[in-house]
Amino acid sequence: MRKPIQFILALFTLGFLFGVAFAQEAVTSGFDLASLFIDAASLAVAVVAIVAFLREHLIKSVQGIGVVLLSLGVGAGLGLAGSALGYVDGGALAGVGLGLSAGLLASGGWDAITGALAKRDPKSGAARLEG
Repeated sequence: MRKPIQFILALFTLGFLFGVAFAQEAVTSGFDLASLFIDAASLAVAVVAIVAFLREHLIKSVQGIGVVLLSLGVGAGLGLAGSALGYVDGGALAGVGLGLSAGLLASGGWDAITGALAKRDPKSGAARLEG
Protein backbone atom coordinates (compact mmCIF):
# COMPACT_ATOMS: atom_id res chain seq x y z
CA MET A 1 0.00 0.00 0.00
CA ARG A 2 2.86 2.34 0.77
CA LYS A 3 4.75 1.89 -2.53
CA PRO A 4 2.17 3.51 -4.86
CA ILE A 5 2.01 6.59 -2.64
CA GLN A 6 5.80 6.93 -2.63
CA PHE A 7 5.89 6.47 -6.40
CA ILE A 8 3.25 9.15 -6.96
CA LEU A 9 5.04 11.49 -4.55
CA ALA A 10 8.34 10.91 -6.40
CA LEU A 11 6.70 11.63 -9.78
CA PHE A 12 5.08 14.78 -8.41
CA THR A 13 8.37 15.98 -6.93
CA LEU A 14 10.31 15.39 -10.15
CA GLY A 15 7.62 17.07 -12.20
CA PHE A 16 7.55 20.03 -9.85
CA LEU A 17 11.33 20.43 -9.90
CA PHE A 18 11.55 20.26 -13.69
CA GLY A 19 8.61 22.62 -13.97
CA VAL A 20 10.33 25.17 -11.75
CA ALA A 21 13.41 24.98 -13.96
CA PHE A 22 11.34 25.65 -17.07
CA ALA A 23 9.42 28.46 -15.39
CA GLN A 24 12.64 30.22 -14.47
CA GLU A 25 13.75 30.24 -18.09
CA ALA A 26 10.57 31.94 -19.30
CA VAL A 27 11.04 35.38 -20.79
CA THR A 28 8.31 37.95 -20.40
CA SER A 29 7.34 39.73 -23.56
CA GLY A 30 6.50 43.41 -23.58
CA PHE A 31 3.71 45.20 -25.39
CA ASP A 32 4.17 45.36 -29.14
CA LEU A 33 2.52 48.38 -30.75
CA ALA A 34 2.71 46.75 -34.18
CA SER A 35 0.16 44.16 -33.08
CA LEU A 36 -2.56 46.83 -33.25
CA PHE A 37 -2.02 47.24 -36.99
CA ILE A 38 -2.34 43.58 -38.00
CA ASP A 39 -5.92 43.97 -39.18
CA ALA A 40 -8.95 46.23 -38.81
CA ALA A 41 -10.40 44.22 -35.92
CA SER A 42 -7.33 44.66 -33.71
CA LEU A 43 -7.16 48.37 -34.50
CA ALA A 44 -10.90 48.63 -33.80
CA VAL A 45 -10.25 47.58 -30.20
CA ALA A 46 -7.96 50.59 -29.76
CA VAL A 47 -10.51 52.84 -31.47
CA VAL A 48 -13.25 51.66 -29.09
CA ALA A 49 -11.04 52.38 -26.08
CA ILE A 50 -10.01 55.84 -27.28
CA VAL A 51 -13.56 56.86 -28.26
CA ALA A 52 -14.88 55.64 -24.90
CA PHE A 53 -12.22 57.71 -23.13
CA LEU A 54 -13.02 60.78 -25.22
CA ARG A 55 -16.77 60.44 -24.63
CA GLU A 56 -16.30 59.96 -20.90
CA HIS A 57 -13.78 62.73 -20.19
CA LEU A 58 -13.48 65.25 -23.02
CA ILE A 59 -16.44 65.26 -25.42
CA LYS A 60 -19.44 64.35 -23.29
CA SER A 61 -22.14 65.65 -25.63
CA VAL A 62 -21.43 63.46 -28.67
CA GLN A 63 -24.18 60.96 -29.48
CA GLY A 64 -25.67 59.11 -32.43
CA ILE A 65 -24.00 59.68 -35.78
CA GLY A 66 -21.43 61.85 -34.00
CA VAL A 67 -20.03 58.75 -32.33
CA VAL A 68 -19.64 57.09 -35.72
CA LEU A 69 -17.89 60.18 -37.12
CA LEU A 70 -15.66 60.42 -34.04
CA SER A 71 -14.63 56.77 -34.34
CA LEU A 72 -13.95 57.22 -38.07
CA GLY A 73 -11.73 60.21 -37.27
CA VAL A 74 -9.89 58.40 -34.49
CA GLY A 75 -9.45 55.36 -36.72
CA ALA A 76 -8.13 57.45 -39.61
CA GLY A 77 -5.71 59.19 -37.26
CA LEU A 78 -4.45 55.92 -35.83
CA GLY A 79 -4.10 54.45 -39.33
CA LEU A 80 -2.13 57.49 -40.47
CA ALA A 81 0.10 57.23 -37.40
CA GLY A 82 0.64 53.52 -38.07
CA SER A 83 1.61 54.31 -41.63
CA ALA A 84 4.04 57.01 -40.50
CA LEU A 85 5.62 54.59 -38.01
CA GLY A 86 6.01 51.93 -40.70
CA TYR A 87 3.50 49.45 -39.28
CA VAL A 88 1.14 49.69 -42.28
CA ASP A 89 2.43 48.83 -45.74
CA GLY A 90 1.17 50.83 -48.70
CA GLY A 91 1.66 54.38 -47.53
CA ALA A 92 -0.64 56.94 -45.99
CA LEU A 93 -3.66 56.04 -48.11
CA ALA A 94 -3.54 52.41 -46.97
CA GLY A 95 -3.14 53.55 -43.37
CA VAL A 96 -6.15 55.84 -43.59
CA GLY A 97 -8.16 53.08 -45.27
CA LEU A 98 -7.28 50.65 -42.49
CA GLY A 99 -8.16 53.25 -39.88
CA LEU A 100 -11.50 54.10 -41.50
CA SER A 101 -12.50 50.46 -41.69
CA ALA A 102 -11.46 49.98 -38.05
CA GLY A 103 -13.48 53.05 -37.05
CA LEU A 104 -16.52 51.79 -38.92
CA LEU A 105 -16.15 48.39 -37.30
CA ALA A 106 -15.64 49.90 -33.84
CA SER A 107 -18.69 52.12 -33.91
CA GLY A 108 -21.08 49.63 -35.39
CA GLY A 109 -21.40 52.11 -38.23
CA TRP A 110 -22.12 49.44 -40.79
CA ASP A 111 -25.12 48.31 -38.76
CA ALA A 112 -26.30 51.91 -38.55
CA ILE A 113 -25.94 52.39 -42.31
CA THR A 114 -27.70 49.18 -43.27
CA GLY A 115 -30.38 49.79 -40.64
CA ALA A 116 -31.08 53.25 -42.05
CA LEU A 117 -31.20 51.95 -45.61
CA ALA A 118 -33.37 48.96 -44.82
CA LYS A 119 -36.07 50.69 -42.73
CA ARG A 120 -39.43 49.39 -43.77
CA ASP A 121 -42.78 48.46 -42.32
CA PRO A 122 -42.53 44.99 -40.74
CA LYS A 123 -46.20 44.29 -41.46
CA SER A 124 -45.71 44.71 -45.20
CA GLY A 125 -42.98 42.06 -45.18
CA ALA A 126 -45.13 39.62 -43.21
CA ALA A 127 -48.12 40.25 -45.48
CA ARG A 128 -45.96 39.58 -48.51
CA LEU A 129 -44.87 36.22 -47.07
CA GLU A 130 -48.44 35.16 -46.21
CA GLY A 131 -50.05 36.12 -49.49
